Amino acid sequence: MKLLEDGLLDIVDPVSNYLDCFKGGKEGILIWQLMAHSSGIIDEDNADFRNEYIKKLGLVRPEGHADAEVRDEFEKQLKSKLGLDTDASDGASYDCIFSKFTPTKQPGELMVYSNTGYYYLGKLIEKVSGMTINEYSRKVLFEPLGMVDSFYSLPKDRFHRVAGRNERCAEHEWINTEEHYTWPGAMGGLKTTVIDLCRFGDMILGGGTLDGVRILSPASVREMSTNHNAGMMYSSSWDSWGLGFNVRGTKKDDAGVLRSAASLEHGGMCGHKFLADPEYGVVISVFTGEYDPPGKNVFYPINNMIISALD
Repeated sequence: MKLLEDGLLDIVDPVSNYLDCFKGGKEGILIWQLMAHSSGIIDEDNADFRNEYIKKLGLVRPEGHADAEVRDEFEKQLKSKLGLDTDASDGASYDCIFSKFTPTKQPGELMVYSNTGYYYLGKLIEKVSGMTINEYSRKVLFEPLGMVDSFYSLPKDRFHRVAGRNERCAEHEWINTEEHYTWPGAMGGLKTTVIDLCRFGDMILGGGTLDGVRILSPASVREMSTNHNAGMMYSSSWDSWGLGFNVRGTKKDDAGVLRSAASLEHGGMCGHKFLADPEYGVVISVFTGEYDPPGKNVFYPINNMIISALD
């Protein structure tokens, strides 16, 4: 939305205008559809296609937590098979295979949460801004807003402040690594604190401004807070989604049934919840260290308890 306000793109533009890997079958996908998870790109379908494509190349993809040497050797062989330079980024091989993938659903057909879509939103930000997502976010959001402890790529002098995860937590093997601390993925790559995230929520409730600092216009916040998935071919109350936010509508879910219909919510990997409720004027940020699917998360009752305590 900041890039839109600066005139560098429009969210109704096709993603293929900016990213070549969206050409050849994905030209109908618009930027806002990635933001609202209605692009037709389903993570599982993309992963299955990628795995099958790698098998056809005669390679065996290493396990997710394989040693760095094993993964590096695999990437080297994959780049060679794809005809890429050995010094190309690992993302180049991912993009090369993704360029051959055709989504099984049409844009606007249904809402399916897509990490793949947000990965490419991050790549789009980098392409248009000419900066890494960490640099751009620090410049236009984190530093102006006083989010002093927010990074996509965490500096080494902050490593000691990371709250680790025990073996009860999903993905704890990955979360507890220095590789994860510096991994700048636009989906699941943000490192932040409860206080910083609450400052972000206060800015949203303030119509884009906090403490006299304007980050976004009220018009942008209104668009971000609007359900953009109404009227899809396969539609239900669960599809209510804004530009980055889960808009409650009539959902009955783990973010609290006492929150208002206009509330904006998002979960995070391994037990995190963020809620900004404009009707009640409250921002709630909950970080937990334990999450055992399909066990009960400790954040389930918290939003309801807080909202029920308000006059």
